[in-house]
Amino acid sequence: MKVKNILYHTFSGFNEFKHELKRYLDLKNKPAKTSDIKEIVYLSKLYQNHLELIEGTFRNITSPDLQQAVSLLDSAKKVHVCGIGNSGIAAQEFKWKFFRIGANVESITDLHQAVMDAALAAEDSLIIGISDSGETKEVIDVVKMAKQQGAAVLAITSEKTSKLAQLADLILMIISKVFVGIPFFSIKKDRSRNLSLI
Repeated sequence: MKVKNILYHTFSGFNEFKHELKRYLDLKNKPAKTSDIKEIVYLSKLYQNHLELIEGTFRNITSPDLQQAVSLLDSAKKVHVCGIGNSGIAAQEFKWKFFRIGANVESITDLHQAVMDAALAAEDSLIIGISDSGETKEVIDVVKMAKQQGAAVLAITSEKTSKLAQLADLILMIISKVFVGIPFFSIKKDRSRNLSLI
């Protein structure tokens, strides 16, 4: 009886049901084209790479580090997130995610704005520097300036001994990986490792 009700409410009649069932079976049994297989392999590699980046990043971060990061975020009256290029995109994403929960966050991707924000930082400010290498000059300069104003510094980087890491009160280590064997991504690093923290 339930099947009849479902058929009655889903299809205009038995003929429509037969046609939809045949179309579904034809599509299901249709052999995949070579281009379809290539797309599936490409997407599978891309998915696997993203998964490895995210899992590796989370394996690198300890619970005390996360608790300290939350404490820094919670105690800051103003949070400045600084990044250039792909790290700048991660900084903007950080801003919008935390803005939705009521945090006072500013993303800094423009050098002039970064200098002004750093000069206005105070002891109740937190500056988050995002740089894969930890050597991005603009980010380091901004972090130095904000630190001189008394701001706390959180670094998101893949290099524990970098200049950015040396300036930080807390380092959240990300995994850095070059995508291998995936066209377009083969020489580019991806920002998903930064975004996975957010």
